[in-house]
Amino acid sequence: MPGHETQADIHCSHCGRFVGALTRCPHCGARMSKRMSLRAIRVFAMALATIGLGLLYLMSTHRQIPSIKIDEIKPTMNFAYVRVAGTIQGETRLFKQGGKVRSLTFYVDDGSGEIPVTAYRAQAEELAAEGRIPRAGDRVEAAGSLSVSADDNILMRLQAPDQLTIIRTDLPITRLAEIDESLLGESLAVEGRILKIQPPLPDSKLPWTLDLEDESGSRTLTFWDDAYAEIADKVLLAPGAIVRARVSVSSYRGKLQLKLGPGAALEFPQAPAAQFLAAGLGVPAGRPRKVEVKDLRPEMAGQQVRLSGRVLSIKAPAADSKEPYEVVLQEGDASVQVVYWDKVAARLTQSKPMIGVLMQVEGMVSVFKDVLQIKVNRADKIVLLDVMPVSEPVVRQSQVMEIGSIGRDRIGSVCTVRGKLGEPQSIRSGVQYSLTDDTGSIVVLLWDKKVQGSNRNALKAGMTIVATGELVDYKGVLELTLPSDQALQLEE
Repeated sequence: MPGHETQADIHCSHCGRFVGALTRCPHCGARMSKRMSLRAIRVFAMALATIGLGLLYLMSTHRQIPSIKIDEIKPTMNFAYVRVAGTIQGETRLFKQGGKVRSLTFYVDDGSGEIPVTAYRAQAEELAAEGRIPRAGDRVEAAGSLSVSADDNILMRLQAPDQLTIIRTDLPITRLAEIDESLLGESLAVEGRILKIQPPLPDSKLPWTLDLEDESGSRTLTFWDDAYAEIADKVLLAPGAIVRARVSVSSYRGKLQLKLGPGAALEFPQAPAAQFLAAGLGVPAGRPRKVEVKDLRPEMAGQQVRLSGRVLSIKAPAADSKEPYEVVLQEGDASVQVVYWDKVAARLTQSKPMIGVLMQVEGMVSVFKDVLQIKVNRADKIVLLDVMPVSEPVVRQSQVMEIGSIGRDRIGSVCTVRGKLGEPQSIRSGVQYSLTDDTGSIVVLLWDKKVQGSNRNALKAGMTIVATGELVDYKGVLELTLPSDQALQLEE
């Protein structure tokens, strides 16, 4: 029929059977010589596809991630992989579980808007381990995938730690007296001298507190146990030390306070670069004798001894004063006062005492105003055996002192007294009693959150008790603040 002529190139030239587009006859196996053009097209198509895939791979691996402004983000950009650059607003928030960093979040402001950037698990742990946690004021460039919700809430997920670039920026130092309610929520840098450090009670949910002062005033800085564990030079954390910290301003019960984020945000700018150990005056030759605190006697004055104990209290001298540093060491039920002067304190690097640590000292036994002391004249004679604070002190019968002998010079130290209770007086979040002995009286303060238990419940006016606590000054009145129910002992 016209238009349906038999095509010779679709039949085998040897057997005459139909082969169609095949290049070899399926019947006799003869090769179809006229199909070379079709074979070339196939080879060319495969080569072109391979080259195309290679070019696509090169483009995907070398293509720059697009940089955008935060206000340009639209709902249609959900899951888009983009880059933003800006300044960190506030401190990075770390979320921990079981001692590990599970996620972190920081806010980036590029001038057109603000976006939270979050890293999870492996990425967050790697950033924390490398110390690459953005701080307030730092310049950053971050690349990640966008998440845009139906209500236009946007979030960037950091997929790889190496796609976060940080340019560190030092915040200017803010004077403590300049911190007021207008700075609530702001992040800033402060520098000051530690007046007092208070560790939290065992098993409590309270933070650490540091009282700082500079030439303009004083403020309280707080941080939690996880931040304490991150502080690199814990042994330098002691009264008299100069610290610099990046903090956020917050309010607690109507009172401004400074909150430290990670422990790395606390630095010691005046810490000596090296430890210079030089012998002081009056250090006789010979190895000191190892003694226990309970075995010390006034008759041993002039002897060189070596002893150890937990730091019970620390008293730093006033500025421009010639008085020594006073550290009380406790071993069992016995305690002794260790004193040293500025020349020793200036050379202490890794051995600065702090409350609760186990410390070993070598020095000369002396008696000053009927108080047994150990005088230390060399910095290398003070050694911290461990730096983890222990429990708060409880009642120590052997250290009961007359109430009338307690003066303002003991503020910040731990005292034990015995006396008769007056009538209870309820105060906000606690109760206070007047405790009286033959020499005077003192206010004993029991906070509801700290002192709970059978001893407190059994307290009655007229009862004789022994109490151990920290001496504080409240509006010119000396008060004994008890740390726990175990700091009370009832007597018949």
